[in-house]
Amino acid sequence: MRESVQGADTELWPEGLADVVPGGFEAAYVQFGDLYPDQQLQLQLLYGASQRAFERRTRVSARVTVVRVLGNALSDPRLGDAKANEHLTEYLDQEIADLRGRLARTARPPSAGASTSAWRWARSPAWRCSSSRCCGASTCSASWA
Repeated sequence: MRESVQGADTELWPEGLADVVPGGFEAAYVQFGDLYPDQQLQLQLLYGASQRAFERRTRVSARVTVVRVLGNALSDPRLGDAKANEHLTEYLDQEIADLRGRLARTARPPSAGASTSAWRWARSPAWRCSSSRCCGASTCSASWA
């Protein structure tokens, strides 16, 4: 259910990342959080930002992307390893950077009086790309600094 607050749509009861975990993958989600806590947090932040995006297509696209990336990670056999897998970490980091870049490109400054949290978060220069092989493309937040 959505409502309009000062001209911007917003979720009345936003979901958390744990709410979209497919049935039967709860244990994998716990393992994911243990091995990849930074990526889990970033996906949670992106999922929240997707629910606050200004444009409907952006909201839907970003939410679908987060859910699919999470599903890919939870179904990856490397999630059962005792420690974080380098390649799965790179995949997650790249998907997170790409989605942050897409949200930043579609974010627009809110009208006077509207909430600015989603817009500021998407453009936040404080977040740095954790990839040691950053490409410097516009979708990479490392190029914002």
